[in-house]
Formats: sequence, C-alpha cells, structure tokens
Amino acid sequence: MQNDVVSLVIDGKTFKGWTAVRIMRSIDTIAGTFELTLTNAFQLEDKPLAIKPGLSCILRAGEDTLLTGYIDDVMLFGGARQAEMRIAGRDKAADLVDCTVTDCPSVIRNNRCR
Repeated sequence: MQNDVVSLVIDGKTFKGWTAVRIMRSIDTIAGTFELTLTNAFQLEDKPLAIKPGLSCILRAGEDTLLTGYIDDVMLFGGARQAEMRIAGRDKAADLVDCTVTDCPSVIRNNRCR
C-alpha cells in the first residue's frame, strides 16, 4: 500500500525504499528517535553522500509527518556485492536534551550549581 511508505526528506529530496524502519518514543528519553536501514545501499546510487549527520530531516509515512528532527549518524557496512546503510536521528526535542546541564546536582542560582 503506497499510503504507508516511509520516506526521509532532507533539503527537499525524498529518500524511500527502506528495508527496516524503527521509530521509538519514550518519556524517559524526551526526544523521539528513529533508525532506517537500507539493505542494498547501492540503490541510492550517489545519494548517500547527501545524507550527513546534523542535517534537518522530516520522517513521513505516506503524507503523514511522523517526526521532524535531525540526522545523528550515518553508518555504512558491507562489501563489494552487498552494502547496508543505517541512518539514525532524533526529533527536535533533541535540542532540549543536548543543551541540558548534567553536572549540577539540582539547582542553578546566580549561574552556579547549588
């Protein structure tokens, strides 16, 4: 069914044909995450070079937006005959997670940890 095809949109370019899709949301992690796998990365020809960590992206199923966020990691595995590409990312709540102060006990007052 065409309506539930998962696509990744980066800079107006749409990437489809994923062999595995994993989308996770949890109150414990704040930011939703995703991981997409393409078993034969040669399908994308020269397009994998356009997918880099830090880029903004939109993850869709058909016309529905599932997540708007950023690419965190692009991993390539395999050899001459078979290649696998995995793309991992998080939704925009990642901005909040990444800027969180983690080395203060619980209270910041006058720019100091207390």
